[in-house]
Amino acid sequence: MILSDKIDSEEMILMIRVNKIKDNIYQIKVIDDETRSFHGCIFPVLDGASYNCYLVLDEQVTLIDTVDDVFFAEVFVEIKKILNGKNIDNVIINHVEPDHSGSFALIMKEFPNAKAYTSKAGIKAMHNQFFKDYEYHVVGTNDSLNIGKYDLLFFETPLVHWPDNMWTYLKEEEILFSNDAFGQLLIDDVLYDEEITLDKLLAYSKEYYANIVWPNNKSVKATLAKFIALDWKIKIIAPAHGIVLKKYINQMIEQYTEFTENKTEKKAVVIYESIWSNTKIMANLITDELKELGFEVKEYQISKSRISEIITELTDAELLILGTGNHNNCLLPPIADFLERLKASRFEGRKAIVFGSYGWSPAPFNDLKNRLIDAKFEVLGEPIINNYTPSNEAKVNIAEKVDELLK
Repeated sequence: MILSDKIDSEEMILMIRVNKIKDNIYQIKVIDDETRSFHGCIFPVLDGASYNCYLVLDEQVTLIDTVDDVFFAEVFVEIKKILNGKNIDNVIINHVEPDHSGSFALIMKEFPNAKAYTSKAGIKAMHNQFFKDYEYHVVGTNDSLNIGKYDLLFFETPLVHWPDNMWTYLKEEEILFSNDAFGQLLIDDVLYDEEITLDKLLAYSKEYYANIVWPNNKSVKATLAKFIALDWKIKIIAPAHGIVLKKYINQMIEQYTEFTENKTEKKAVVIYESIWSNTKIMANLITDELKELGFEVKEYQISKSRISEIITELTDAELLILGTGNHNNCLLPPIADFLERLKASRFEGRKAIVFGSYGWSPAPFNDLKNRLIDAKFEVLGEPIINNYTPSNEAKVNIAEKVDELLK
């Protein structure tokens, strides 16, 4: 599923929504329709992003996660309405990254007697981020915090997706506050997954996982095994991004499990950049030949494509075909940038073919091959290259070389 079913939201830009999960458990949700990038320039998004924090009213009022400080003013207005004169007693920091903890110092300024709970790795990171010694309390797997009629249990999830990550579980209501895990960037103005289709949920979840969580696949696999062994009953998963899960919890966990198995299909992703269309001609030829060989093929000119969509398509592709032109004996800049993203994504067990057109020097192609090897791809044979415009004979040779490499 391509993420193209945008919401009609010309007037939205930024919305703050308060949703009641239970009589005394609230979600405060930021829907940012304006942004087109998530995590800086790393994750180009199609239609915006959403951010969630949660407030639990009990004998001790507890805030689970905060949001980026750019949203604090609007979010705090809603928090004060829910509190109705009460104070926040506890702040749970499931993850130190600024889109989750950015408002922490501002919250502590408003409620200086609040206690902060986070993982051991989280405390170190919080010190380095806020430069102040708040009253931090270290919590780890199976530690608990009684806040009145409710008990909060903690589960450390290192490298899902940072070393400090953890989850918080509200035992009596069987709610898992999972922070980045099981998240998506859906901006639909709904609370639960039952209000959207499963296909849409899993498509957005896949793109989020591919661009945020995938590099730590092995850690996710180990964490899921430990988590399942706890045998916690889960009625609701409340992530820090996107839609709250209730109907499709099993399907989401199954999807995560499949990701960690790193399975690929007979699928190829053809990516190229071209100055005078010669490399583009080669890309089109290679795409046609791969289809003849029975591959599902996705083709992208990288400068005209969303990088996060390409990364998502690579998660289940067994073959990457990567082409470049020659820019002063160097790779074209969009390809060079993509190689850094590829290395950071840590794909394993994938094969690659290098191709491209050049003018006076084929120098960039060995560089491209070596950098793919450095990114842990198995590069098949030597680069398929052509001097200037491919002739009819060259076109036939290009197709034959693809056949030979794949045999």
